[in-house]
Amino acid sequence: MVSSAVVPCLSSLPPEIVIQIVKNISKSGHLLDLALCCRALHDLIRPELYTHLALQRGDDFYKQLRLLTYRLLTDASLASQVRSVTLHEEWDIDGGGWDVEVSISDQDFMPMAEKYLKDWEGYDRMRWTEQLEQNNEDAMVALLFHAVPFLEVMHIVIPPYCADKFTKVLQTAVAKDISSDASSQRFQNLHVVINSCDDDKYGTDTDLLCYYLQLPSIREIYVQKVGSYNIEEYADARETKDSPLTSLECGTCHTVRHLELRDSKLNTKDVKATLAACSNLKTFIYDLGWGHISYCDYSLVALRDALAANEATLENLWVDHWGEESYWVDNIDDLTPMSSLKEFKKLKNLKVGMYVFFGARENRGGEGDHAEQPINVLELPDLASILPESLETFYFSGTQGRLDALTTALWSLLTAKKNCMPNLKEIAFETACETSRPMPGSSTWKMQNLGAEVGVGVRVIESGWKGGGFGPSDLGRGWDGSVMWAASMDDGGLSGRFVATAEYP
Repeated sequence: MVSSAVVPCLSSLPPEIVIQIVKNISKSGHLLDLALCCRALHDLIRPELYTHLALQRGDDFYKQLRLLTYRLLTDASLASQVRSVTLHEEWDIDGGGWDVEVSISDQDFMPMAEKYLKDWEGYDRMRWTEQLEQNNEDAMVALLFHAVPFLEVMHIVIPPYCADKFTKVLQTAVAKDISSDASSQRFQNLHVVINSCDDDKYGTDTDLLCYYLQLPSIREIYVQKVGSYNIEEYADARETKDSPLTSLECGTCHTVRHLELRDSKLNTKDVKATLAACSNLKTFIYDLGWGHISYCDYSLVALRDALAANEATLENLWVDHWGEESYWVDNIDDLTPMSSLKEFKKLKNLKVGMYVFFGARENRGGEGDHAEQPINVLELPDLASILPESLETFYFSGTQGRLDALTTALWSLLTAKKNCMPNLKEIAFETACETSRPMPGSSTWKMQNLGAEVGVGVRVIESGWKGGGFGPSDLGRGWDGSVMWAASMDDGGLSGRFVATAEYP
């Protein structure tokens, strides 16, 4: 006898169960295939397709950007579903329009755009409309972000060159006198900004960083290649003016918990103002960039003074430099090592270039640049006296040429661990590949044994240097490398679920 029981299928499940299943589908292609199975699943899954949007590089990038913007402008329910937008694109550095064939005609697109721009107050809407007609990427990107009211994560490679409209959207979002019009409500839910950069010249403008810091709900900021205005020796009068960062008021950016400045260089005024405004930081990562970023003044003493604004909250501190020390150190005004961090009572994890506490090497550049330097024990820092008792992990980079000095200082630290560093669990430092595996009887090998006796793991990490210098890790950003730049994203809420295709369902 043939059973007449109904065979269970996905569409027969309660909608809330289907949604939970959908949320566990990580690949956008699989999600799209499921949405195209039937009308019931399409209507249920379609909003999920627009939760995390990612536009990939390609010749048809602007075509997809325009198509996506049009879709969001015409369907407010879909726009309200968007929580993250990722734009993987090297922008047109000439600032002009895109000479591409688009799939949405001006007769369809422009009336909708003009209708949307009517909500925009205090700006030249006619000029914005003209730029949209010219396929200007700045105008289109600004309109896209203007169309998504509940955005939480924004990841862009490089803001459009001459980002007038994009900057205006941000500026309006952080205005003190926020009105009830739609334009002023954008970015009010933005929690994470990732502004990466994959060329050698253009990075995050200080104006944009200033606006990012002032967003009302911002918690994490990851930016690259931020440069302060240059010092007078290298710049004209226009470039020596104060940047917008100096206008930030103390404590006004208290929502920021994670601030990451990679391959960047801020002058003393900007560092002080930024860290005073972000007086509630949990993590601060500052990766000093080369001279092409900026020739402004830089001082570890000034940086330490600026960090004092976060003594009560800072748990993770990372101060390092991009690339090999000899390339940038000659452009630094003050090489005085950083003073004590004893006052940072909550500091748990510390990553620093060796120069931060040991100063710069005396022999820089030329033959013998990476040869071991003579040790003067009296000049070595007493790490136990300058590090807080709360510290759990300690990481050193840039040890080339001074590994013996480092191991000598760390030996003293381990010896005093019981009385001065009760919470210390791990020490790690980079070395050249040839010495990454300590030989029995070497100073590093002995230090590992001492660490085992006092309950501290000692790790030796290959720096990747083999005589040709080294740059930033290929891993992602964030403290543990879990936040990836433009190439891909992690699975911690930042990964694009939907990659743009020729058609949107």
